[in-house]
Amino acid sequence: MEMEMSLEGWNIAKGAAADWVPWGSGNKARARVLGSADGFFFAVVEASPGYRGDPHVHDHPEFLYVLDGAVRTQGQMLERGWLRGGGRIEARRLRVGHGCHLLVHLQGLTMGMTKVLQEHGGSEWAKPGCT
Repeated sequence: MEMEMSLEGWNIAKGAAADWVPWGSGNKARARVLGSADGFFFAVVEASPGYRGDPHVHDHPEFLYVLDGAVRTQGQMLERGWLRGGGRIEARRLRVGHGCHLLVHLQGLTMGMTKVLQEHGGSEWAKPGCT
């Protein structure tokens, strides 16, 4: 007999079922928030050619992994398989030349991203406490 396991506290989801929502300002990037737990978020970001990330500050660690394509960030070119991580960082000058897909892991969302997710029905990801 198989023991029933509690899923309390777990967020298990099929990534392809997550809705795409705008990412950053402009209309050159979108994201699928794959899951969240205790204020941490895990998302796939699809950035079109010419996308430029908005300058912002992370009060907590953020990790960005390049799934395909390339992105220039903090003056460094990151291609497929590269990882960028940082603690309390000021993120500037993220630029995409030919398009890319990124895997992003971060704690909290900027107020702008929280508002975008709420406007697009993603309020389950934009809970109080995200900054």
